[in-house]
Amino acid sequence: MALFNACNFDSEAVESPLKLTQVPQSKAPGVIPPGVGLNEIVNLPEQHTWRDLDAYYREQLPAFYGTDYYNNLRELVLFHMVNPFHFEKEAGKEVLEYYFNEMQQVDLMNPDAFLAVAASLFLNGWTKEQVRAAAADRFEKNRKVFSTFDDPETALKKYAEKHERLKRFAANFPNRWGSY
Repeated sequence: MALFNACNFDSEAVESPLKLTQVPQSKAPGVIPPGVGLNEIVNLPEQHTWRDLDAYYREQLPAFYGTDYYNNLRELVLFHMVNPFHFEKEAGKEVLEYYFNEMQQVDLMNPDAFLAVAASLFLNGWTKEQVRAAAADRFEKNRKVFSTFDDPETALKKYAEKHERLKRFAANFPNRWGSY
């Protein structure tokens, strides 16, 4: 499990919308309990921006480190940075790289969120080789995680199309039409 990695950069300061008084406990291993504060942000995207979620990630998420649901919560926050907040469309290169690095560290990352950030990094100066290598690494890491499931074949079938996008991205980004 990777430790929380703080990143210092100049950006607009956003105070976290949530102040925790105690860390909620899950009812089953890995299950994110109510009261972690994430829903207060992601369920009201018209009242929040990606910067609110960024503040949550940097200021509130570390409080959950060591809980049995920390990894799941971290992956979910990273996913929501892209959907519904689309931070990759307005964040600078340093912020994109920070969150892309965070996405590379988690065990299983949603390919749609990962690839959206990878494409934005390409538009912000990364080479296609850098992007392709990152997609290939993410594909392999996700594949290894699936192999640890009780029924890896069912998991692979269920998520095959999404994860095949990582493989195609790694082999053919950008394609001749400039997309993947």
